[in-house]
Order: sequence, then C-alpha cells, then structure tokens
Amino acid sequence: MERPDWETYWQALLPDQVAALFARYPAAWWIAGGWAIDLFVGEPYRDHADIDIEILRPDVRLLHDALDGWELHACQWPDGTTLHRWQAGEPLPPAVHDIWCRRDRDTPWAFQLMVLDQADDRWLFRRDHRIGGPLADLGVERRGLPLLAPEVQLLFKSKGRRPKDERDFARILPVLDPWRKEWLRQALEVTDPDNPWLVRLG
Repeated sequence: MERPDWETYWQALLPDQVAALFARYPAAWWIAGGWAIDLFVGEPYRDHADIDIEILRPDVRLLHDALDGWELHACQWPDGTTLHRWQAGEPLPPAVHDIWCRRDRDTPWAFQLMVLDQADDRWLFRRDHRIGGPLADLGVERRGLPLLAPEVQLLFKSKGRRPKDERDFARILPVLDPWRKEWLRQALEVTDPDNPWLVRLG
C-alpha cells in the first residue's frame, strides 16, 4: 500500500491521551488549536484532524527526555527543509515554531507542538512582539486539562481565517468573557487593524 502524503498522514491523539503522555513533561503545556476552543466551550462541535500543544521555548530542551522513543520533526528548518528530524541535543533554531511528532517513521503523525517565545515571565506573540502577556494568564483549565486561553488562540487563528477558524470564532464569541474580547480587540488593532473580526468584537 502506498504511503499517504505526509501532510495528510495523521492519526491524532485525543486530549486525554495527550495529558497522559505529557504527565512526564516537567514544564508548562497547553492544548491549543481547535481543541482548545472546543473544550473551552464545553461541547465538541466539529471534527479535529490534528491536535496542537503549546509549549514555551525555554522548555524545548526537556522534550526528548519526556517523549523518549518518539520522532520529533521541526517544520521549516532554516536550511529550507520542510520537515527536519530534530535530534536530542540539537539546538532548535529561533525561527522554528512548529514540531510534528509521531511514534516512528511508519506510523501517522500524532500531535503538533507549537513553540511560544518567552521573555522573563511574559509570553510573546511571534508575529509581533509588542503583543504578549503574563505567563500566568496564558492558560485556562477545563475538565482537568490545561488549555491555551481562547483569546490568545483566536489571535493565532485571526491571520488565515480559514473556514474552520471562522466557525471557531463564531462558536466561542457568545461565551467569551468581556475582558477576553477586549484583549483580542486591542491585539488585533495593533497587528491587523483591517481584520473583519474587529467589527464583531465591538
């Protein structure tokens, strides 16, 4: 059987499976992407082809030990390699923010690690370091799972505004706390003042 293209060859872990795997990871992590929106709202409403996990850049050195036996592939390596097998002890270049993970070369991709920049006790938005905030405000908890704060996740989704991103925005907007809406509005005014979401954020 011919192996599917690497971009679509996914069999993503579920959030509870991620939590079990990351029990060995001695640093902060958060479920991100569409799953973060879904879990914040409280009810699943769409399929998820993959699952994203947000981590902080100073902690990437801990990944190989915590994920012993897994293959980690960094996306968009500086030499132009789309997927670069990232080995233990190899520095992760500052430009790399995305790591794909699978058990071995013959199994599907299981989850994506998204690397968030940090300065002291603040996280930094990689597209514009004027945007960020205290690490203490970066996450929320639902069902015992750490989630990336919804306003931060929406900021990441605001650039592409794919159909699923538009659905996620529409889904969570009615239950988003006013202060979270205000934070996202101010962030978009700085990074993307023509974004149509600004109208709906008031």
